Amino acid sequence: MDLWKSIADGEDEAVSALCARFRQRLEFICFRRGIPREDCRDLAQEALASAVCQLRSGAFRQKSTF
Repeated sequence: MDLWKSIADGEDEAVSALCARFRQRLEFICFRRGIPREDCRDLAQEALASAVCQLRSGAFRQKSTF
């Protein structure tokens, strides 16, 4: 996926695009799993930050979907 490559290449705009695309979905998943609403945004942000770190370090091998 081009977005993953752009993030791995260090493009900050690609990180913003990833967050815009997945943040609300991740927050919803957290909420549906019983996480208190006030914590969902933080957990989604942590998941996105982890994904970016893995993409930039080469740890994400695209054997799974985001």
